[in-house]
Amino acid sequence: MARTDEYISNPGLTEAMREVKEKDSRVTQSMVIRELLKAKLLIPVTYQAPEDSPMGSREQQAKIQFHMIQNSAKKRYFLAFTSMDELRKWRDKPEQRTAILRFDDYAALVLDAGSGAEGIAIDPMGENLIMTREQVKLLRREKRIKEGGGIDLSAVYEMFQ
Repeated sequence: MARTDEYISNPGLTEAMREVKEKDSRVTQSMVIRELLKAKLLIPVTYQAPEDSPMGSREQQAKIQFHMIQNSAKKRYFLAFTSMDELRKWRDKPEQRTAILRFDDYAALVLDAGSGAEGIAIDPMGENLIMTREQVKLLRREKRIKEGGGIDLSAVYEMFQ
């Protein structure tokens, strides 16, 4: 996690999300994926500091809880915001704490069996791009293959469609 006093802005991702809503195609989807993989996103958190024991030592660890949003079908998604302006559309609290996560951080959260998350909701009060657990899993796998010098599986998938 990065420090949250840095200014976060993702105009490329915001524009790509807008374009995919206007015209959903492989080109616009690729733009979203490319921008998402380089984005720094804000996630609202609740932070609980460790309590001091009677001896003055800290026996507990600090706890951080990542916020989720739930849809009408009771499916839960981790929140992701492209900027503080987008976060304020969801909840405008000056004391709202945030963390900065990248795609790989979100993938780890979503794919953790204990999270109960169905995916990621990016700018849910704005462009509202939803990435399902399966989409996150596939994108993480393809990203790892590319980083490791392996083959690009999307080309293989296209051959069989």
